[in-house]
Amino acid sequence: MPKQISPVVKIKGKIDQLNFFETADGYMVQKTARYSIEKFRTAKSYDLTRRNASEFGIAGAAGKIFRTACSTEVSKAGDPRLVSRVTRTMVKVLQSDTESEYGSRNVHKGSKQGLVGLEFNDTLPFSQAVIIEGGWSIAVGRPSGLVNITLPALIPYDKIHAPKGTTHYHFFAAAAAIDFVNGQGYTARAETVELPWSKDPAEAGSLQMMLPANSPHPIFVVLGIEFKKIVNGKSWDFTDQSCAAAVLAVSEPA
Repeated sequence: MPKQISPVVKIKGKIDQLNFFETADGYMVQKTARYSIEKFRTAKSYDLTRRNASEFGIAGAAGKIFRTACSTEVSKAGDPRLVSRVTRTMVKVLQSDTESEYGSRNVHKGSKQGLVGLEFNDTLPFSQAVIIEGGWSIAVGRPSGLVNITLPALIPYDKIHAPKGTTHYHFFAAAAAIDFVNGQGYTARAETVELPWSKDPAEAGSLQMMLPANSPHPIFVVLGIEFKKIVNGKSWDFTDQSCAAAVLAVSEPA
């Protein structure tokens, strides 16, 4: 797609068949396509396009359901491109549906393991903000509904890559049982107290969340970290890159 490179003339809107608009990558220009809506709906030549569009819409709707279930975490750590990343991931999940016809494949019939590792903030990925050798210990007890994340003992200064000016941090977590068929979700949350970002060892701990017992839906476990600057007992938020979060585990019903 062509990009406007003039630092002075920044055009928005339409001129003839050209559409000028602003994105996170700068000002862009795109030629407006001309086609018949009726032809798109009925012509055989558009059959594959219609099927792709249908599945993209299904994936987009599933992405919205996921983001709604994780709305607090999205609000804290989500970057401007999270919507598109979630949609792309849901397309891959949908494509793993081996039962439905092409054009009607669904997220609830696909493997949700593709969401493991999904970062909420690409400018501050959780996988880079917190370095844990051997990975995280996460237990999802579907019969009881108890979700437990073990926080290992660590030296914050060595294992947590904090923004400049950080004095404290805390972990936050969410466990969401999501029904993609009916567009509903149940989310439980937990967080630690504010912990000093220093060279002193931090003790091991855990975050526990309780979901309905024997949930028939996939359970998504999100873990995040938020950085703070505390001066004279008052907490100050950073304007950017203060939060990181990612999907660390997905438990699917048998």
